[in-house]
Amino acid sequence: QFLAVTQNAAVSANVSTLGVNPVHLAFVAGYLTAMTSTEWRAGALLSDDANLGLANAFYNGGQYLCGRCTPKYGPMLSYPQVYTEVGSADAAAWTTLAGALWTDTTPNSVYVDPAADYPEVLNMFSEEVLFTSNATSTNLARYAAVLGPDTLGGIQSALPELLAGSGGKVFSSPVTLTVINNTDLISPAKQARANEIAEKLASDQINPLAVP
Repeated sequence: QFLAVTQNAAVSANVSTLGVNPVHLAFVAGYLTAMTSTEWRAGALLSDDANLGLANAFYNGGQYLCGRCTPKYGPMLSYPQVYTEVGSADAAAWTTLAGALWTDTTPNSVYVDPAADYPEVLNMFSEEVLFTSNATSTNLARYAAVLGPDTLGGIQSALPELLAGSGGKVFSSPVTLTVINNTDLISPAKQARANEIAEKLASDQINPLAVP
């Protein structure tokens, strides 16, 4: 049996795949942006062409941390705020959306969808904390951290079934921080909290689309 860990790998009788659950990733991203924000002013630029509920999951991740995430001063909104666009949108469309997010909500911690990972978009948030899940981004230095799959943890979880001869499966890897550029902002304690949330998602202790 073989386990493919590359993106978009195909499943076959003797090949299983390992990838991160996008809904779980969105939830952890919402939690992390809220945790690193000032006065809860977290936001996101997201695409969800498959209609998985990523905006809802991101919002719930922030709410899971802070409950009623409303700042003391205006704009008086419930954070995190999520602005969406189709994944095929070009740099100009994403830049316009980023400008609207900034103007409307003044976020200071923002998750940027890989589809929106353009220099023009990032320049709209010159002093804000930024996150992404695009590990191959040419703009990695602009991000405080990158979210992605815990590949080693996923392999360890899948190994028993693979050794038993079970193939053709899609295994889900827990979410983790694969790159951390700002260790002052994202302390070991905050990393541990984010990993704890990811583990609860992986074990179905948290429903990312229906947080009470």
